[in-house]
Amino acid sequence: MEEGPKACPESNQQANLAEYIRSRKHFKENVLTPWEYKKLKMADWLQWRYFAYWLEEWQQKRMIKKIPQEIQAWSQPIPEDQWAKPSEQLLEAEKITQAYYQQGGKFGDKDMPIYQPK
Repeated sequence: MEEGPKACPESNQQANLAEYIRSRKHFKENVLTPWEYKKLKMADWLQWRYFAYWLEEWQQKRMIKKIPQEIQAWSQPIPEDQWAKPSEQLLEAEKITQAYYQQGGKFGDKDMPIYQPK
């Protein structure tokens, strides 16, 4: 949390219509034989895969329009100068644990250092 939003991993982009269409095009051109591709398209049609992706994107666009302006304004990130600053004790404890992890320690080891505030 102290490292900021850039420390978070990227979200999985598999569940959207553009990725679905791109993957099917890749399968058609590079991976599957024409017969295998036809079977895949039939399975997609029978299981409503394309429709499910399309419906999800349509609902998301529609839902954003229905959110009141107050909630949209409240949901905006606050400026960086208003962020809470970590305390000195937290920074010191983080430094101790990071040093322990750098040496190969694991979370939950019985010899893991415990921060004792002064």
